[in-house]
Amino acid sequence: MNKKNKKIFNQELNFHHYGIAVRSYKNILKFYKNLNYSIGKKIIDKKQNVELILCTSKKYPTVELVKPISKNSPISRILKEQDTTIYHVCYEATNKNFNVNKFLKNFNYVCVSEPKPNIIFKKKYTGFYFIKDTGLIEILYN
Repeated sequence: MNKKNKKIFNQELNFHHYGIAVRSYKNILKFYKNLNYSIGKKIIDKKQNVELILCTSKKYPTVELVKPISKNSPISRILKEQDTTIYHVCYEATNKNFNVNKFLKNFNYVCVSEPKPNIIFKKKYTGFYFIKDTGLIEILYN
């Protein structure tokens, strides 16, 4: 990454949360409750075929628990090998004019899911991008 892109990344994107794919909430919710996380309500996102629970803390990073609601869910493929796994990191654009294509142009990436309205983070849009040698990132936009 060149200095210009590093500057853009540091100034226009902030860490927001990490996403964990789960088959069941039972044990993982116990874990986060034990760390004094606040556990949000279950939210169904039919566009992505998932059920979501947001876990927040004043001390620890925000966690999004993502559970498939059908075999067609992209999360179902992720969970073929494991029952639970961290599978994405989310960054939030701090500048409403943030240009994701400009930022990603120097990386070998694929847009996995075009930006669309996000149910759990109201009034925001979210897009998913797989970056070679980095993994899956989610970018949250205003």
